[in-house]
Amino acid sequence: MRLTRRVVLLTVMLVLLSGCASSTALETTQYLLPMPEQVPMLKTSAKMNMNQPIQIKAIKMPGYLEKPNIIMVDPDGQVYLASQHLWAESLSSQLEKMTLRRLKERLPTITWIPSYQYIRPHLLLDIEVYRFHADRHGKITASGHWSLWSASKQLLYEASFESVEMMQQSGYPAMTRQLSHLWLTQIVDPIATTLATRQ
Repeated sequence: MRLTRRVVLLTVMLVLLSGCASSTALETTQYLLPMPEQVPMLKTSAKMNMNQPIQIKAIKMPGYLEKPNIIMVDPDGQVYLASQHLWAESLSSQLEKMTLRRLKERLPTITWIPSYQYIRPHLLLDIEVYRFHADRHGKITASGHWSLWSASKQLLYEASFESVEMMQQSGYPAMTRQLSHLWLTQIVDPIATTLATRQ
């Protein structure tokens, strides 16, 4: 009788311990790219046409960056997917929202339209991301291409971008903060400056 009780007690303890272990193993953390404080507007060219709204097209990204997992890519091309560190929202959606907000702050006299709205006539801002990640050595890379198109699909301006910097702190929260800062200051702000001086 005592042996049976001990067996039952041991079985219950094992079940509880395995349950704790599995819940710990399945625990994940989700992240969003943080948005820094508001920035001042830019001075614009007097000749710039402010009457024509600009629509941001959905930001294009390679398939491996569209996964919910936070990605690290080493210089030799090896891709690592974090199993317990995930994006809370798709990376392309986050970057579009951040870009839209930043451009509204930098160029508030222009009407900015998100990708999901359809209003004509307008200019189209097309951004394609090639790389947007860190590697296991702490190097952060963002590269891609952007272009401005007329409503009649005439190319008005285009430029490539690439920015590389080392992480100042370790950890996923620090990585998301630095990715956000790099995107806004090294990519979106130069786009805003170019648009502000466009004839």
